[in-house]
Amino acid sequence: MLTHSSVLKIDNSYTDCTISSSLCTGPSQPPPSTFNVPHSMTLAEDKNLLCVADRENGRIQCFDLEGRFQRMIDSPEFGDRIFAISYCPLHRGLLFAVNGPTLSGSPPVQGFIIDINDGQLIETWNAKPVSSTRHLIHG
Repeated sequence: MLTHSSVLKIDNSYTDCTISSSLCTGPSQPPPSTFNVPHSMTLAEDKNLLCVADRENGRIQCFDLEGRFQRMIDSPEFGDRIFAISYCPLHRGLLFAVNGPTLSGSPPVQGFIIDINDGQLIETWNAKPVSSTRHLIHG
């Protein structure tokens, strides 16, 4: 479950276990496990990872299934905002991400294919926009 600054893990007994409850804003890069609007998440079950789009910090954070921080994926091509992410186990594991519009208009709103194993950007893609803000990736 997502809130404005935290991700909650809920087990089969419906007991909450907070992964992060820190809100971090400002000009410097916030530390791992802090969020500014966790906006989308995806489960990479074969990698035992839960990855979260940290929207207003423009990055993706991945945690193990116990809630421990594992890696951060960040790229200048993302810009300031990441709106949606989705995972595909093919090709050793790929993350698909979509950034969002910025006040400056740069970089453009586009999609990304990322290797989940090392966080490297493999490719960018763009499609004719349906609306000014893309919020979902459908698999």
